[in-house]
Amino acid sequence: MDFDLTDPNQAKIEKAIRKKLEEPEGELTMAHLDKVTGLSLRNNQLTDVKGLEKLNQLKRLYLHHNQLTDVKDLGNLTQLTYLSFRDNQLTDVKDLEKLDQLTWLSLFNNPDLTKAQIDELQKALPNCRIYSNPTK
Repeated sequence: MDFDLTDPNQAKIEKAIRKKLEEPEGELTMAHLDKVTGLSLRNNQLTDVKGLEKLNQLKRLYLHHNQLTDVKDLGNLTQLTYLSFRDNQLTDVKDLEKLDQLTWLSLFNNPDLTKAQIDELQKALPNCRIYSNPTK
């Protein structure tokens, strides 16, 4: 599984995966990626999360303190139970509705999210505790 290392976001994601796996070099295979069940990418200045869709066994994902505006590319991470998007710039969370295993979700300090969006997400994910502070 190759990441596009010319893309700064994917390079940061691969670096975090390698650190988690303690695999500083060599090819990352699906067997490697399937071992990743938790990952922290906080404070990375990420603007997208392309590449994370390869982590099919991911259960916990920390994406707080980045510059993310959307959640696309996460819809197939169906094993996620814990997800933090605190302190980002999200404008839409519709794709999170597919993550029906989520039990904890932080959306604090995403100023462009609305109460209506959070309410719709809560209806789609009734077993998930959503933490947010929409002002619109």
